[in-house]
Amino acid sequence: MTQHPLTQEQLDLLERRIIQVRMNDAQARVSAPAHTTSTIVRHATANALAYNEWVATR
Repeated sequence: MTQHPLTQEQLDLLERRIIQVRMNDAQARVSAPAHTTSTIVRHATANALAYNEWVATR
């Protein structure tokens, strides 16, 4: 597997996305009792899609 170094712009975007995903995770955990299962699944799906998007840009 060939590794490609990320540009500073890619690193900055990745850092912002990681922060956003962590905030989504934290919000889902804090509100879990009030949320339906489908809302938690939507958060998890959004996080998985964000990860896939990040992998695709590497």
